[in-house]
Amino acid sequence: MKDRKYNNAKTENINELVRNKGNSFKNFISLFFAFSLVSILAVSTYAIVKLPANALVFSLFAGLSILFISFLVIKEFTQETIMIATLAIIGSFYFISCPFQMLPDENEHFLRAFEISTGRFFSKQLSSGQFGDILPKALGTRTGLLDWNNRSEMSFTNTAMYSFINYFPQSLGIFLVRIFTKNVAIIYYAGRLCNFLCAFALCMFAIKKMPFAKKILFITMLFPMTLQEMISMAPDALLNSLSFAFIAFVLHCAYRKEEIKQKDIVIIGILLILIALCKIVYLGALFLIYLIPNEKIKDEKEKKLLKFGIPLIAILLNMSFLIISMRILSSSKFYVTNSGEQIKFILLNPVRYILIFTKSVIYNAKRCIENCIGSSLGCYTIGNDSWLFFLVLVCYFTLTCNDIDVNIRKTDVIIYFLYVITEIGLIFSSEYIGYTAPGEPLISGVQGRYFIPLVGFFLIPIAYKNYFEHRSFGNMNSEKIQSSYLYIFGLVFNFYALVKVLLFLQSTR
Repeated sequence: MKDRKYNNAKTENINELVRNKGNSFKNFISLFFAFSLVSILAVSTYAIVKLPANALVFSLFAGLSILFISFLVIKEFTQETIMIATLAIIGSFYFISCPFQMLPDENEHFLRAFEISTGRFFSKQLSSGQFGDILPKALGTRTGLLDWNNRSEMSFTNTAMYSFINYFPQSLGIFLVRIFTKNVAIIYYAGRLCNFLCAFALCMFAIKKMPFAKKILFITMLFPMTLQEMISMAPDALLNSLSFAFIAFVLHCAYRKEEIKQKDIVIIGILLILIALCKIVYLGALFLIYLIPNEKIKDEKEKKLLKFGIPLIAILLNMSFLIISMRILSSSKFYVTNSGEQIKFILLNPVRYILIFTKSVIYNAKRCIENCIGSSLGCYTIGNDSWLFFLVLVCYFTLTCNDIDVNIRKTDVIIYFLYVITEIGLIFSSEYIGYTAPGEPLISGVQGRYFIPLVGFFLIPIAYKNYFEHRSFGNMNSEKIQSSYLYIFGLVFNFYALVKVLLFLQSTR
């Protein structure tokens, strides 16, 4: 009799839990739908007030996008699926909304990519002393048809310094479309589209492989600045996405995989070498390889290849393109600087340079954070105050992150620190050598978008510390509900940024 009462009480408790869970879920669904509808109305109202000509179509598709993501959340699709869908949707909006040559130096990036699509991987010095190529004149216009009989010298020294690897996606798109058309606008957008698809594919890979703190990485991908670069002709699209993929895969190998296979080493090697070839200053990524414990690599030859061979190859290739870039920079005198003198100053006056470096970091910190997120879009002429909301999202999801269920060793934290400090040092030093006039008290030319690949690694140790000191707010279930709003917030804040872009374009017509 006692057992029967116990079983009845136990059954009643289980039923009560199920009812409570069901009620909580229903409340969440109701609240989520209400929030989604309010978001749609907010975006639509703002767009209609500011952009009456474009508002109907923009609002319609923005609303449908929010409803679609809401549907995926309610149907409990996987976190990775919802993230990829959200990124695809908002990336497509940026691609359609941002017109020809809206972004900084995009025409020069286009010319460099077009040059590479013809099989010329290295630019040549022109009669003006600048570097570029002899290309069809129509490439300098927004419209027109390619005419190889009507060519002229076109200089693009600032992009000629970049290795051809930076422009592989754009060049591939341009090459394929040139077979079918001579229309410059179509060729241009084909290069853009291929660049976007390549970056998106790498971001998909990163989202799937990231073993923890996926939301921190995902928010970085949703930054208006990241998305603007992703849909452009700029090489930052490839570099940022390669960095995301490399970081995610290294962390996956270091903390999730039981044993590192030969295939994993090949993937790590390809990603690191591509990063080293894309931009000289991101060589610090090689430190991340040492997060992978030696005991996970059984074969000694493979261990030596991963820990010594691949970093050495990356360094040598990086240095080779550094020599080419320095030669172009010194020969063209494109910038008012003297690279040789700046390098000599650093070597002979390390203490003074450290003071200049420190002052420059402090002076540029606030502006770089704003610019990294996307406070100024286009050619830094389009103000976007939604960057503040993204900053709040980053801080909130860093402090509430509670999925870092691995043991991050003290040596790992040192490697994180070395990576971030090395990258900051290389970025500022490259601007000092290449773009700062001798005698200047502060380093010039530093832009916040250069630090996009570092955001995740800067925040993960903070999230880890909060998790293991039990400072994160809520449990796994509440976090799942809260993170569902991340997708809607990401869409809404980016739609707001795009309205700012469309408003600016309307005022310049």
